[in-house]
Amino acid sequence: MSKGRYAQATINTGRVVTAVGASADFNVLTAADGTVFPLGISGHTDKYAQIEGYSGSANADIHAEAGDGVVVHTPGWLPEDQTVYGHLGGAVSRGVPLMAKSDGSGKLVTATTGKWVVAVADQAGADDTMIPVTPMIFFLGTVS
Repeated sequence: MSKGRYAQATINTGRVVTAVGASADFNVLTAADGTVFPLGISGHTDKYAQIEGYSGSANADIHAEAGDGVVVHTPGWLPEDQTVYGHLGGAVSRGVPLMAKSDGSGKLVTATTGKWVVAVADQAGADDTMIPVTPMIFFLGTVS
């Protein structure tokens, strides 16, 4: 977990974040897609308490709003007893590399060649669910 990062705009839980395009030092944004260099994955805690049995809240899944501090999970900064959760933008299999979905949501999808990987799926998951992931950043190229 890194310290001292701030949301430039609303960042939802378990999303890929980047510093690319941020207009101020230490600000982060939701990654637009897998072509943008990722900084890590936003925290999985909600800014606003959810009411049990109530759905449809406009504030559901908000981790931070503009100016708020953001928890950014990066490779190598995670205590052994802490789990990082990623919000999926499509079904994934266990063990696949994950990147930011190309719709600007920052949700995680199976990575494709020529894109930045931000994590590996620790278990399989369905679209629009949160699963445990292991943060790691690398460019998914081809081997010749």
